[in-house]
Amino acid sequence: MNILMGMGNTLRQDDGVGVMIARAFSAPGWTSLDCGTVPENFSSVVRNHHPETLILIDAAVMGKPPGTFCKIPEKNVPEAGMATHQMPVSMLMGFLKGTAREIILIGIEPAKTGYGEGLSPSVETAVHELLGILKENRFEDIPLF
Repeated sequence: MNILMGMGNTLRQDDGVGVMIARAFSAPGWTSLDCGTVPENFSSVVRNHHPETLILIDAAVMGKPPGTFCKIPEKNVPEAGMATHQMPVSMLMGFLKGTAREIILIGIEPAKTGYGEGLSPSVETAVHELLGILKENRFEDIPLF
């Protein structure tokens, strides 16, 4: 069993990209969770199931072109702007450490994070590309930040 946790705020445009992916993702052997801005509220699901792979997806300001997605190693989390949650992502990762064989954090560079709904075209394109990679378990095709 594997778990995907999508995080973000759908009322802040591209900040909702993790949630949009969680809502769209479906694959055998996976549970997908729309965590919104409180991913810590879903930590018990992870702790109870001890997934093989746990993927966390969120918008991240990495200084890259909008729509770029990267795997963010835990040591680089402070460098990637991920700040629309009740608990910092670095703290969430620390709390979940040891609950899964592998934890992968994927950040997607937003174009717009002001108030409003919907994703920008570049981020929408990234969603479709990333969904294909995730469904085929091609995590090695996601570059590192």
